[in-house]
Amino acid sequence: LATKSGEKANGCITNTCMQVANSPTRVAISVINANYTCELIKESGIFTLSMLDQTCTFQTIKHFGMSSGRDVDKLADIKLPVDDNGNLELDELAKMLNVRTKLVAVSHVSNVLGIVHPVRKIVDLCHSKGVPVLVDGAQGIVHCKVDVKDLGCDFYVFSGHKMYAAPGTGVLYGKRKWLDLMVPYQGGGEMIESVSFSGTTYAPLPEKFEAGTQNFNSVPSLKPALEILEMMKDPELVAQCNEVNEYVYSSLSADPRIRIFGVPRGTESKTSIYSFCVDGVHHEDLALILDKMGIAVRSGQMCAEPLMDRFGVTGMLRASFAPYNTMEEARYFISSLDKAIGMLK
Repeated sequence: LATKSGEKANGCITNTCMQVANSPTRVAISVINANYTCELIKESGIFTLSMLDQTCTFQTIKHFGMSSGRDVDKLADIKLPVDDNGNLELDELAKMLNVRTKLVAVSHVSNVLGIVHPVRKIVDLCHSKGVPVLVDGAQGIVHCKVDVKDLGCDFYVFSGHKMYAAPGTGVLYGKRKWLDLMVPYQGGGEMIESVSFSGTTYAPLPEKFEAGTQNFNSVPSLKPALEILEMMKDPELVAQCNEVNEYVYSSLSADPRIRIFGVPRGTESKTSIYSFCVDGVHHEDLALILDKMGIAVRSGQMCAEPLMDRFGVTGMLRASFAPYNTMEEARYFISSLDKAIGMLK
């Protein structure tokens, strides 16, 4: 039974991906940061992040930097700005890349703004300077058709629960040349090939990163979750989703009381993630009233405090729509939001 469970779990992970449990995207980024931070400390190198990156990306760099005694402000260059509409200013990225840049991290889709970033363009720019790229795909895996070969990225990470799989699951894809060079960040059973007092040899990929007993109860849920995502790409369902998204976006944009964040350029697309605020109304108050109306929205800093500072707000409201949401529900959301704003202004 144990063998069958293990085989079923391992069958959900390809040879080019590794399983990481417990808040997977965060842990997967920690695996990469643990390795790269060691190199950065030795070589006085830097990470390049954007204001759109979630706190977990920056926080893991800060953690490893502080534990090494290095000034985190000199370790992570987080000055890649966004414009007033929330689009990355890639011209600035070109200026920032230099011989000290060891890794660039960017989200595929902004967790806050719902903008799909031009990952391929970013990867090409970074690779021209010899810099590898880590893509946080927690939102991208849900909203986009992901082909890591087409994107060209060196690492791609995503969480299982974002794509309707069980919590505590996820995937870190990495190019073999990088994974072979990286050392395990944890020790335990199955990640050792041989061990003695004179030295240790690690197991081959992906086992060397899978220390101890894996989350074999939850990992098999990744396979049906991916199958569901494929089903959601049915042309008829996609057309229905596009209709819903266009209605929500146009309705929010047309309301003068609402400030919507994340207006894409023509070359980028907007997913069904809508963050906004209302002048004179606290986001928590609005969220509580919507909750009483049966509408679940997220309020607060969205794990992206630097971005809140960029836009000069203490927090936002975020409404997220999925393929199972109907036009009737979208209309109810807009009418309820209008009613809730009227109660508070």
